[in-house]
Amino acid sequence: GIEQRINEAARLGFTKIAVPFRAIGKMKIKHSGVEIIPLKSVFDLIKLLEI
Repeated sequence: GIEQRINEAARLGFTKIAVPFRAIGKMKIKHSGVEIIPLKSVFDLIKLLEI
């Protein structure tokens, strides 16, 4: 599930990971060294990626 993907991304060196807001409630493990960014919509992702 989402936790496996976050663990893999952290292992690859990612420090910020955007995930669906609904998935956060299902997460059992907190990930140290990784900032989890909850997204409620694709528009939130677009805003996050704007430079």
